[in-house]
Amino acid sequence: MEIFSENPREKIWQMLDRFQYSSNIISHFEKHSLIYDSSLADSISGSIAQSREYFTAAANSSLQISPLLLYYGTTNLYYATYILVNGKLPSINSHGMKLFKPEKLNYIGDIIVKILNSETGAINIYTKLFESQNMAGNWSLIDFLRSIPELYEIFLECYKEEQSNLIPITITKKRDDTFEAFLIEALARVQYSDQFPNNIINFQKAYLSPQQSMDKKRIILRPKLNSIDIGVYSYTGQKYLQIAYSRNNLLLQMPLPILFLSSLYALGFLTRYNPEIWSNFNRTDLTGEKLVFENFTDLCQRLIPNYALNKIHSTNHQFTNSRQGIRDFQHSLRESDVKELIKEYFEENRE
Repeated sequence: MEIFSENPREKIWQMLDRFQYSSNIISHFEKHSLIYDSSLADSISGSIAQSREYFTAAANSSLQISPLLLYYGTTNLYYATYILVNGKLPSINSHGMKLFKPEKLNYIGDIIVKILNSETGAINIYTKLFESQNMAGNWSLIDFLRSIPELYEIFLECYKEEQSNLIPITITKKRDDTFEAFLIEALARVQYSDQFPNNIINFQKAYLSPQQSMDKKRIILRPKLNSIDIGVYSYTGQKYLQIAYSRNNLLLQMPLPILFLSSLYALGFLTRYNPEIWSNFNRTDLTGEKLVFENFTDLCQRLIPNYALNKIHSTNHQFTNSRQGIRDFQHSLRESDVKELIKEYFEENRE
């Protein structure tokens, strides 16, 4: 669903604010045939109200504390989202994550988040909410950031020894053909490039065998008939193929709402419990990593409420006036069309 707005952030919150009113909450439950307790309305409206306050406070705060505020705002918003989707309260008794600092910390991104295998941990409950498998294990903050589309360029610029998990795709649409492509050099920027395309979940279901372009600079991908779309998208519409994480001989793909939540946990709790590290970093960073986090927290403001809104309504709400990464020639004239038009013109104007 495309919604044009001069201020997408405010428009999204206006749409979420509807659920601060019990009549709208009850209408939502009834529309989706959910059995519900009317007392849930207070939990939903309170969580959304608090979430908006946290997001507003974060927008008016520096990087010193904004990640922590955004983490609390996100957990409140996902809590309300869970209730609206399931018609019941989630059974949560912990964050479901722990933070560890490695002995050598070259980047803040080296911080380790251990996702616990806990059924009552918030991270696992919200991972299921966004329809993904258990992601238990140790992850670095860099692991999360490498899969966020909007951070693709700045991630590679900052973490020069790291690789992305994303391949930017150009979609070309012609009158009688549609195909996708990416630059071969982009493979050198991703993890485990020698395993492509086997390390992309459902690739074989989505595409025919990859082909090399005649100039040998691009890989051409042609979607199968009635195939599924396996890409992830930036909010401007730029498509990426996502390299899966490999853990215990399994390929895992962490949904974007969980990548944001996990990253905010890492930054927020570093802010809260290791202020000596975080404050010093904010004062003395020479690597450009601070710019990554400033971009990231700005994205949180724009995208996390959007993810919640999408989940509540089971619809992808797009709040943008422009799209990127698509070359549309569907309405361009072919050479044969031009010749036919010229022929018709001369026939009509023949003396």
